Amino acid sequence: MSGFPGLSRRCGTFSVRRPPGHVRDVRTNPVEESMADHASSDARPCPACEASALAEAGVLNQWRLVRCPRCGLVYTARLPGLDELRKIYNDVYEPGKLYKMHLDQLEQLKRGEGVNQGFYRRKVFLNRFRPKPGDRLLEIGCGIGGFLVAAKHRGWVPEGVDISETALNASATVHGIPVHQGTLEELDLPRGVYAAAVCWEVLEHLPSPSSFLRRVRELLRPDGIFACSVPNAGRKAPCFCDTPGPASLPPIHVNFWDCASFAACARANGFEPIYLKPKRLLFGMAGARQHPFRWALNQAGALVGLREGPNIFAVLAPARAVGPSA
Repeated sequence: MSGFPGLSRRCGTFSVRRPPGHVRDVRTNPVEESMADHASSDARPCPACEASALAEAGVLNQWRLVRCPRCGLVYTARLPGLDELRKIYNDVYEPGKLYKMHLDQLEQLKRGEGVNQGFYRRKVFLNRFRPKPGDRLLEIGCGIGGFLVAAKHRGWVPEGVDISETALNASATVHGIPVHQGTLEELDLPRGVYAAAVCWEVLEHLPSPSSFLRRVRELLRPDGIFACSVPNAGRKAPCFCDTPGPASLPPIHVNFWDCASFAACARANGFEPIYLKPKRLLFGMAGARQHPFRWALNQAGALVGLREGPNIFAVLAPARAVGPSA
């Protein structure tokens, strides 16, 4: 069972695992309902490794979850439709909605200010990988383009992809970097030309991480790299808030990884991790200010490996020879 806050006993306001065969969704209906040992045939195959033998994993925000016994991914048994997804990602960028932070960053770009990329994005990618002249970088899920601007300042030749027409229309004329509206799979981008691709907090949203990763691999040069981050759903990740915000729940998040399941997903789709670690710093976690003593204990635990931060950061390289998924 994943340690994602909505699925664990530590934060029992969402789906709480009960005695075998039962699940309780106390956010929506405090009545236990029987669950079979394996998911019924109406659940989609694993979106990471495409296995079809699945186990029930509970209910989160009224969305049924299943777990893949092969790779360990926990994910929603069904998906929102494409039109529903487009509406979600246009609505969240409206003033006062979920992604207000990104709109605030857009105002920073308009004033000619840089957008802080945070310790880990700098550590994992910007400070570690320096481009050669002309090296192209593709950011998938670029939003209003703050990272694109940071990458350009480091010497990359960047371009972006995002599903939100609202975000791209609001920002493209501000930063002047080429951006494409749509999903990575439907866009006609050149193969084998990008020295790097990045996506931050994107894979947890995707209907098919497997097809996404294979598409990224096609776009990269043989010596290219793919850097990414996803929320950490492992058991060691602490929870400080009783009610995760809607941006962390289905239908916005549909996939929930820990380090082991993410590594399995990467290898099943043609990549080999060259860096894959959870965040060790717990600063900025929602609810930490309300529980400072618990935060201090968890932070000490994170520094010695007993606890993990809320995100997993990874750098993946295309595998030289990729056989069938194990």
